[in-house]
Amino acid sequence: MSAPELLPEDCLEHGHPNAGPCRGPVAFHEVPGRFGRAFPRCDAHAEQMWDRYESRDSLARWANSDVAPGWFDPTAAGERWDDDY
Repeated sequence: MSAPELLPEDCLEHGHPNAGPCRGPVAFHEVPGRFGRAFPRCDAHAEQMWDRYESRDSLARWANSDVAPGWFDPTAAGERWDDDY
């Protein structure tokens, strides 16, 4: 049994005033940083989601930095940002 075809109205950001119009087919796109979680988005809004993720204080942005981002809490898991593995 195949999954039902998603409609433009199924896009998570469809009709949102700040999101712009939907473009491209709607499909389930994985949420950055939350492996295994996916939500229906059109191609345009999925691309916008990834652009927002990459421009924020994401782990990908800080992965090779010696300076810890503001959201890093060393007491949460007893780790230090500058540990070498």
